[in-house]
Order: sequence, then C-alpha cells, then structure tokens
Amino acid sequence: MSRPESTIPRREPRAFWALVVGIASLLLSASDLGAALGVIALVLGVWAVVRIRRGRLAGSGLAVAGIISALVAVGYFATQLTVVYLLGQLFHSPFTVSETQFGHNQKLYLEAGYSPNVMGMDATGFADVASGTPAQLQVTGPASWTCQGYFWSHQLVSQGDFRNLPVFEVDNMETLQFIGPTGRYTFRLTIPSLNATVAHTFDAGPMTSDPQRWAAPAGCVSTATS
Repeated sequence: MSRPESTIPRREPRAFWALVVGIASLLLSASDLGAALGVIALVLGVWAVVRIRRGRLAGSGLAVAGIISALVAVGYFATQLTVVYLLGQLFHSPFTVSETQFGHNQKLYLEAGYSPNVMGMDATGFADVASGTPAQLQVTGPASWTCQGYFWSHQLVSQGDFRNLPVFEVDNMETLQFIGPTGRYTFRLTIPSLNATVAHTFDAGPMTSDPQRWAAPAGCVSTATS
C-alpha cells in the first residue's frame, strides 16, 4: 500500500524573508538603509506572491505583510525627503554678496546665506585692507554668536574677482559655518579700526531646535539670543 502524499503545501521561503526584511526596513525607515531594505523586501514579497500563485505554495500572508511593511518604510522615507525639500525651498536664501565702501574707495564684502547641503549657514568676508587687520563677525537671530578674527592675504582666485582680497579668518577658517534653530538671522561684519560695517539678513532653515546640535567655529563665542 503506497504512502499518501502530504497535502500540506510547502512554504515559499522568499515570503518569510520578505517579512523579515520588511520589518527591518520599518525599524530603520528614517535612514537610507531602511529605504534600501524596503526596496529589497518589496522585490522579495512580489516575487514570493508570483511563485505562490504559480506553484500552489504557502506563505501568501507573510509575503503580503512583507510588501506592506516595505511600502510603509519606503513611503515614510520618501515623505521625509519631500518635507525637507519643501522646507528648504520655503526657507532657502541663496548666497548673497553684500558690500560697502569705506576709507579711500576701499570695499568690504560679506557673502552669506543658508546652505541646504549642510542644513546650516555659511559666511565669508573679504576686504581691501592690509593683511592682519582685525575684524569681528556678529551673528544675531534665534541663536547668536560673536567671532573675532583677522583679514589675511591668500592665493589668487581669478583675475578681477573681489575674492582675491584678504579673507576674514576665524581660527584659520575662511568659510564660517553655523547651525542653530530655524529662523531669521543677521550677519554683520565689522572692521572697528576703519569704522566699516556690512550686514546681510536672511531666513535660514530647516535647521535643528536641539541646542546640543547648534554649532559655530571654534573661535566664535555664543552670545545672548534675540
């Protein structure tokens, strides 16, 4: 007498792994890795469903759960990117060069604005002054800093460019980066000995509201917020 064949269908292994990877993508959905795992889980889940329907295999519930988990993880990550992009467009302030004239037709330049790439603010100053001239940069807004520095000569950038002038440095840094809470900031560069000041006000964000993540060059001192 022949032994009866088992009527219990074999489970499709890709369905199980679709669920496992899908859960992992949910746990890491705030990161690039979570989105990548979500795509993998989605592929595994769809593949498993196709094989289950063709081969009378078990595991459709696991495969569907994996697909749903993957879609949620990828959707959450895509929503994050969209929100950051829209906020960046809302608060984006392109770098603007402000200038003033002083003394004997000398110029003081301040290039400042919000940088979406670093989700922070950048500032660079140039002036038609002697190398070693002291100056001060004041940042006022939701967070405020004062930076003492000097203008120093540097290598030629390009012919006729104001950036060939001595550059304002703080702690050996030329491009000064700041991170603070989202809001409106005023950058004011002053050469006290020559009574020269230039300023620029702009909206910056998105940035962070966590004081532990606020940052400024080492040579800058935090001052009272506005």
